[in-house]
Amino acid sequence: MKLAKNIQMQPTNLNELARRYQTIKDEIEALEEMLKPYRNSLEDAAKNSNGALILDDFKVTVTPASREVFSLKEARVILGEVLKPFIRVSKYSQLKVTERKVA
Repeated sequence: MKLAKNIQMQPTNLNELARRYQTIKDEIEALEEMLKPYRNSLEDAAKNSNGALILDDFKVTVTPASREVFSLKEARVILGEVLKPFIRVSKYSQLKVTERKVA
């Protein structure tokens, strides 16, 4: 499924825009929850087939994955100033839309 790069939105006001944003976000979360049993079933089937499942229209593979993590907070406690030249800060905007509860 392809999405339009620039969706033309003409909400009546910013409140309506925030409402639409939150509605779509809630729908995405619900869809992700709906995906979980399908993912689990496909993953189990692929694991039981040595990691690959060949179907009529699809190939399903499951492979082990890992990720290394680095705790900057813990490293600062131990290494302190030694880390400073290696630390870079990324700056970005974080948008949070939450519905206000009117009393």
